[in-house]
Parts: sequence; C-alpha cells; structure tokens
Amino acid sequence: MAEKQFENVYVQREKSVTTERKDMKIFRIISLVALTVFWIGYGYALYRDNSGNTSYYLSLITIFSILNADILFTRKKLQNKVLNIYTKILGILFCVLAFYSVISVILS
Repeated sequence: MAEKQFENVYVQREKSVTTERKDMKIFRIISLVALTVFWIGYGYALYRDNSGNTSYYLSLITIFSILNADILFTRKKLQNKVLNIYTKILGILFCVLAFYSVISVILS
C-alpha cells in the first residue's frame, strides 16, 4: 500500500517537472530574445549618447540576466547548440557590462 502511494507521488512529481521544464523552455527563449533587443537598444543609446536610455537598458539587461543566470553561467549544455552558444555570448557581454559599469563609476 505504501509503495503504491509512493509510486503515485513520484509519478505526479515527474509530470509536474516535465510541464515546468516546457514552461521554462518557452520563458528562456522569450527572455533571451528580449535580452538581444535590450543589447541592441543599449548599443544604439550609447551610439546616440543618450544617458537616460542607457541607464534604462542597463537596468533591463541586469534584470533579465539575473532571471537567466541559471542558463548564462552554467557548464551544462542546452539541447540546442545555437541557443547554447548564444546564451554564453550573452553571459560574457553581461560580465563585460558589469566590469565597464564598475570602472566607469570608479573613474567618474
């Protein structure tokens, strides 16, 4: 009896994990596309020398990078090779941005 209950609980957990993984996959794709748009906006704001938009994009990039930290800064590979390379590039860009922000604050 106890084994059947344990088996039922295990099966229910397994189902919830698989649905959660599908939801996270969709969220990851959407948030990575949003990160790309924010990086493009940040570059354009830097090009136009618009400090208001630059700080806005920095905030958005920081928030979305923190939301995706489990993807950007892990060694495990995603199923999609292109998505894996893309997330690593975004992680490197985020680290460069963080160092640039610290150095600009120190120098100003």
